[in-house]
Amino acid sequence: MATRTRTAKRRSASVIISRELAAIAQAWRDHRRLVMRLFDPATDPDDIPALRRYLGRTEWFARREVTQRIYEAVRDAELIWPREIARVAMAAKDVPDIDKMVVRDIISRFTKHLPNRMVLNGK
Repeated sequence: MATRTRTAKRRSASVIISRELAAIAQAWRDHRRLVMRLFDPATDPDDIPALRRYLGRTEWFARREVTQRIYEAVRDAELIWPREIARVAMAAKDVPDIDKMVVRDIISRFTKHLPNRMVLNGK
């Protein structure tokens, strides 16, 4: 009986803490918006991009999807090049070839990823 009440108290305390943390985060967002409007009323904070770009993340491939595609390609073919795997993956995802930077980024992910994974796994 005492264990249930302790668990229930902990659960209710964690709910209260998470609500308070969310309220504090919202207060900081509101404060930043107000300060920005104070200095420039025409500023929309949502139009300002983030300062830090997270390297290693891409909007085209999910987590571990590059590794999965590499393993599938190595299993299916005897001789494979990372650039070929990247081109096939881009075609499967309908990635446009218009932007050269995006194409270069995706190909470099496959190129950097293939030797490391194959060496670690002894292939």
